[in-house]
Order: sequence, then structure tokens, then C-alpha cells
Amino acid sequence: MVILGGSTLYQVLYDESGASQGAIRYSDSGIVGRWESYIKEIYGAGEDVESYFAREVAHLPPPTTNAE
Repeated sequence: MVILGGSTLYQVLYDESGASQGAIRYSDSGIVGRWESYIKEIYGAGEDVESYFAREVAHLPPPTTNAE
């Protein structure tokens, strides 16, 4: 979901491989407003990446590749 200027919402569509396939545009103020509120709420509940990294990632061994 991408919100532009508080008045337009785009639902970005992706295929199975993760490549974008376009978007659906919404301009209904009720729909845009609800999504904007929801995104602000979950952003506010999110954790800072530094504390997450320190707790969940820093102790892990470095990644490796399997060169063939």
C-alpha cells in the first residue's frame, strides 16, 4: 500500500516471484483515511531496527554462500 498526499492510495500488485505487476488506485476518502490510520498505528507500534538487530541478528554467524 502506498498513500500519496493523504488523498490517493495504491495497492501494488506482485507476481509469484515478487516482481511488481501494476497497481490499483483508490481515491475514496473513506478508504484512504482508514488505510492511513492503520499504517500510522502499526508504524507507531513498530520496533526500532537497531534494538531488533541487537536482539535477533547480531549473535548469528555471518551468512555464507555455497559456491559451486
